[in-house]
Amino acid sequence: MQVLREQLLQHKDLPRNIAEIERCFKGGGNNVDDEGKLVWKNGEVVINFGAKAGTTLKQCDPAYLQWILRSNFSAEVKAIITKALAGKYPTRSS
Repeated sequence: MQVLREQLLQHKDLPRNIAEIERCFKGGGNNVDDEGKLVWKNGEVVINFGAKAGTTLKQCDPAYLQWILRSNFSAEVKAIITKALAGKYPTRSS
């Protein structure tokens, strides 16, 4: 705990809550969602599973995105997909 505390004090760019720290460990900081179904690649959100793995949200067939909404994905993934279908894509803040 002391090492983590000191690291947080010295490095202001490190995540400040458990969810952000966990996300860094799970996907090397590239995950868009907590499960890593969507990842950052070259500044774009890319699907990281299944038949469309490697496809950006912008390039993905809307029918596939609709399938994601009807399937057993997390609420977080579904919210991102819903916005993408409306033409609103995530932007990377860092």
